[in-house]
Amino acid sequence: MRISPTIEDRFKKSPTGDIIGDLFFDLDNNPSTGSNAFEGREVDKYKGYEARVHLPVRVITSGGKSSPFVAYEVYTHEGSFYGINTVDRQDTTSEGVLISHGPDGIEFAVRLDILKLALPATIRVMLAEQF
Repeated sequence: MRISPTIEDRFKKSPTGDIIGDLFFDLDNNPSTGSNAFEGREVDKYKGYEARVHLPVRVITSGGKSSPFVAYEVYTHEGSFYGINTVDRQDTTSEGVLISHGPDGIEFAVRLDILKLALPATIRVMLAEQF
Protein backbone atom coordinates (compact mmCIF):
# COMPACT_ATOMS: atom_id res chain seq x y z
CA MET A 1 0.00 0.00 0.00
CA ARG A 2 1.32 3.39 -0.90
CA ILE A 3 0.44 5.82 1.85
CA SER A 4 0.60 9.55 2.27
CA PRO A 5 1.67 10.90 4.64
CA THR A 6 4.51 8.39 5.05
CA ILE A 7 5.17 6.45 8.25
CA GLU A 8 8.01 8.86 9.10
CA ASP A 9 5.83 11.93 8.42
CA ARG A 10 3.07 10.49 10.60
CA PHE A 11 5.63 9.85 13.35
CA LYS A 12 6.93 13.45 13.14
CA LYS A 13 3.37 14.78 13.40
CA SER A 14 2.31 12.40 16.17
CA PRO A 15 5.35 10.92 17.98
CA THR A 16 3.14 8.78 20.21
CA GLY A 17 1.55 6.81 17.34
CA ASP A 18 -0.99 7.02 14.54
CA ILE A 19 -3.41 4.89 12.54
CA ILE A 20 -3.14 4.19 8.82
CA GLY A 21 -6.64 2.73 8.70
CA ASP A 22 -8.64 -0.47 8.65
CA LEU A 23 -9.21 -3.05 5.92
CA PHE A 24 -12.51 -4.91 6.05
CA PHE A 25 -12.66 -8.38 4.46
CA ASP A 26 -15.99 -9.84 3.37
CA LEU A 27 -14.62 -13.37 3.08
CA ASP A 28 -17.70 -14.96 1.53
CA ASN A 29 -18.50 -11.98 -0.74
CA ASN A 30 -21.99 -11.80 0.77
CA PRO A 31 -23.03 -8.52 2.43
CA SER A 32 -25.95 -10.33 4.11
CA THR A 33 -23.59 -12.31 6.39
CA GLY A 34 -20.92 -11.10 8.79
CA SER A 35 -20.99 -7.78 10.61
CA ASN A 36 -21.54 -4.12 9.85
CA ALA A 37 -20.59 -2.78 13.27
CA PHE A 38 -17.34 -0.82 13.57
CA GLU A 39 -16.16 0.82 16.79
CA GLY A 40 -19.52 0.21 18.38
CA ARG A 41 -21.71 1.66 15.65
CA GLU A 42 -23.33 0.20 12.58
CA VAL A 43 -21.81 1.28 9.28
CA ASP A 44 -23.60 0.11 6.13
CA LYS A 45 -20.47 0.81 4.07
CA TYR A 46 -18.71 -2.18 5.69
CA LYS A 47 -21.74 -4.47 5.81
CA GLY A 48 -20.92 -8.16 5.69
CA TYR A 49 -17.29 -8.23 6.82
CA GLU A 50 -15.94 -11.28 8.62
CA ALA A 51 -12.45 -9.93 9.39
CA ARG A 52 -10.96 -6.49 10.02
CA VAL A 53 -7.26 -5.70 9.70
CA HIS A 54 -6.30 -2.69 11.82
CA LEU A 55 -3.08 -0.90 10.70
CA PRO A 56 -1.57 1.19 13.51
CA VAL A 57 1.76 3.02 13.59
CA ARG A 58 3.27 2.52 17.01
CA VAL A 59 6.37 3.77 18.77
CA ILE A 60 9.30 1.88 20.27
CA THR A 61 11.84 3.57 22.54
CA SER A 62 15.33 2.21 22.99
CA GLY A 63 18.31 4.01 24.48
CA GLY A 64 16.29 7.20 24.83
CA LYS A 65 15.46 7.31 21.10
CA SER A 66 11.94 6.77 19.76
CA SER A 67 11.24 5.19 16.38
CA PRO A 68 8.02 4.30 14.55
CA PHE A 69 7.06 0.75 13.74
CA VAL A 70 4.15 -0.65 11.81
CA ALA A 71 1.81 -3.39 12.89
CA TYR A 72 -1.35 -5.12 11.91
CA GLU A 73 -4.01 -6.64 14.06
CA VAL A 74 -6.60 -9.03 12.65
CA TYR A 75 -10.00 -9.11 14.34
CA THR A 76 -12.51 -11.69 13.15
CA HIS A 77 -16.27 -11.47 13.37
CA GLU A 78 -16.19 -14.38 15.84
CA GLY A 79 -13.96 -12.40 18.19
CA SER A 80 -10.54 -14.00 17.61
CA PHE A 81 -7.42 -11.85 17.33
CA TYR A 82 -3.98 -12.16 15.70
CA GLY A 83 -1.29 -9.45 15.69
CA ILE A 84 2.16 -8.94 14.19
CA ASN A 85 4.54 -5.99 13.98
CA THR A 86 7.98 -5.00 12.77
CA VAL A 87 10.52 -2.25 13.30
CA ASP A 88 12.43 -3.52 10.26
CA ARG A 89 12.18 -1.14 7.30
CA GLN A 90 14.05 -3.14 4.70
CA ASP A 91 13.93 -6.91 4.87
CA THR A 92 10.67 -8.40 3.61
CA THR A 93 12.30 -11.59 2.34
CA SER A 94 13.15 -13.25 5.65
CA GLU A 95 10.92 -16.12 6.65
CA GLY A 96 8.27 -14.96 9.08
CA VAL A 97 8.49 -11.26 8.17
CA LEU A 98 4.93 -10.40 7.20
CA ILE A 99 5.02 -6.59 7.38
CA SER A 100 7.54 -3.89 6.53
CA HIS A 101 7.56 -0.20 5.73
CA GLY A 102 9.65 2.15 3.65
CA PRO A 103 9.59 5.70 2.31
CA ASP A 104 6.53 5.22 0.09
CA GLY A 105 4.29 2.90 2.09
CA ILE A 106 3.83 -0.47 3.73
CA GLU A 107 3.84 -4.04 2.52
CA PHE A 108 2.18 -6.80 4.46
CA ALA A 109 0.78 -10.29 4.09
CA VAL A 110 -2.09 -11.74 6.10
CA ARG A 111 -1.96 -15.51 6.45
CA LEU A 112 -5.00 -17.21 4.93
CA ASP A 113 -5.30 -19.57 7.91
CA ILE A 114 -5.71 -16.56 10.21
CA LEU A 115 -8.58 -15.35 8.03
CA LYS A 116 -9.90 -18.93 7.86
CA LEU A 117 -10.07 -18.52 4.10
CA ALA A 118 -9.99 -21.53 1.78
CA LEU A 119 -8.98 -21.07 -1.84
CA PRO A 120 -10.26 -20.52 -4.41
CA ALA A 121 -12.33 -17.64 -3.04
CA THR A 122 -13.86 -14.37 -4.14
CA ILE A 123 -13.77 -11.72 -1.41
CA ARG A 124 -14.52 -8.02 -1.05
CA VAL A 125 -11.95 -5.73 0.57
CA MET A 126 -12.92 -2.29 1.84
CA LEU A 127 -10.54 0.37 3.19
CA ALA A 128 -11.33 2.91 5.88
CA GLU A 129 -8.34 5.26 5.74
CA GLN A 130 -7.47 7.66 8.53
CA PHE A 131 -5.43 10.81 7.98
